[in-house]
Amino acid sequence: MNNKGLRKVVDKGIERNGFMRQQQQQRTLLRKPSFAYRKTVQMPLFLFRVFINRGDKNMLVKMLNVYMVCSNQPNGLVSLDIYGMPKKVDMAIQLTQRFIHYEETTSVGYNVSREKYEALYHSNPNVFKEIGTKNGVLLAVVNSTTNPRHQMDITITGRRMQIDNATKALAELFFPKFTCAICFAEFLIEAGIVTCEKQLHSICVECFQTYSHTSITGQVAYGGIGLRCVDMQCDSAILLSSFGFYVLEADYKPLVRRLQLQCIIDADMNDLVKCSQCDFKLSVDPTLAYFKCICGRFQCRTCARPYNQKHKGKTCAQVNEDEAKENSATKM
Repeated sequence: MNNKGLRKVVDKGIERNGFMRQQQQQRTLLRKPSFAYRKTVQMPLFLFRVFINRGDKNMLVKMLNVYMVCSNQPNGLVSLDIYGMPKKVDMAIQLTQRFIHYEETTSVGYNVSREKYEALYHSNPNVFKEIGTKNGVLLAVVNSTTNPRHQMDITITGRRMQIDNATKALAELFFPKFTCAICFAEFLIEAGIVTCEKQLHSICVECFQTYSHTSITGQVAYGGIGLRCVDMQCDSAILLSSFGFYVLEADYKPLVRRLQLQCIIDADMNDLVKCSQCDFKLSVDPTLAYFKCICGRFQCRTCARPYNQKHKGKTCAQVNEDEAKENSATKM
């Protein structure tokens, strides 16, 4: 016998002795009282490979101090015998079954309105293919003609965990959410959203109604174009055209008047006057000493007194002196 043949015989002997030694160690280990309890769970062969290659088996063994013996079954399943203390074995069985539940291949249905589906499909025809490729699932869209609400049925086929990821992706696509910049809670965009002009900060309807109410007596955007963004670091504004629908009916007119006043103030108009009777503002030639309001009142431009016979032809200072004399005479 040459050296190669002798080496093969020696290697086979070492391999056989090592396997026998491993079996003997296994039998000795299983005789210990701590490994007297045993339970068996079965899983498909392709799931067992994932279970081994991903390191889930070793993690359970180390974490729960159990021992696992695997054996192939003729029906394409793998039998996994778990030895150890009763509570730890039961926990290992529970975790293994949870793994099987989330990794086995199954199908789940997802319903969405036809209007949303068509709008999304026309904007990006490959969107469903991209979701399926990214999450490793198969998406099949069926036109549900029997559904009275005209919905589309989307069937998702794949492993449980991948199906969950694909379902979340579809939910974000069909029912997008946003985080309110005031209460920091998540809301559906369909429920209503108010954003600043740069669309950097979003507010839910309830928080915005409170914010718009306080803005009637508070600060608004420069020029009265709308409200200031809720983020003080943002120089953007919330335009009236984007939030008028959400303002409470009782607050709408006062808020519009507040914005109009701010527009006038920021315009810095030198010829602007205000009627002290009806608060109406109008532009008057600066050379005129008085003006007539739309309410019919004749008013002095400077002192806001009625421009009557007592004031006509006199300055505001002379009218003040006349009123002071009248008051002193009345007291006497």
